[in-house]
Amino acid sequence: PAPAAPVAEPQHAVTSTLHTELLESTIVAPPRIPIGVPRIVDQGPPGPITGNDLGGPGTGVNGAMPLGLPMPPPITRIHPAKPPGPIHISSGVAAGQLIVPIQPHYPVIAIEARVQGTVVVDAMIGKDGRIAGLRIRSGPPLLVNAAVEAIRQARYRPWILNGEPVEVETTINVVFSLGDTHSSL
Repeated sequence: PAPAAPVAEPQHAVTSTLHTELLESTIVAPPRIPIGVPRIVDQGPPGPITGNDLGGPGTGVNGAMPLGLPMPPPITRIHPAKPPGPIHISSGVAAGQLIVPIQPHYPVIAIEARVQGTVVVDAMIGKDGRIAGLRIRSGPPLLVNAAVEAIRQARYRPWILNGEPVEVETTINVVFSLGDTHSSL
């Protein structure tokens, strides 16, 4: 079979002379190692240019745009979007932010009736860390009021999003157990 025809490399319209010289040159070790490196002192940029020879206002040297370039658009600060409503957080994360803990008192009538169980409450925590709203999800009726009263006394560290406090919603479980006649979370 005949050898394949070589594929032509695409030619660039402009070829750098320096690039071509580097490809064609060979690297040769210097005949001796230099003793010192000469110090180069930068003189800094030239001073301001005065007069209107640069094209008018806004096209000078000191931080202005060079001639021939369009002005960039103005810088606009982007503000992060605020959440449309309260942010939902898990009960474990909420418990980690408690400042004033939830300490319910076991109602005497519930102790005498041997009622125990868990009261589950959906809670809205305001920007200031105080309880802003509660909704009972489930629990023994004799224990609900004690749980709600204890939750209303709780205080949380405010949640911060993009540098601003936000409302959050979570679920709080208040467990009442007759084993020690004290309740726990």
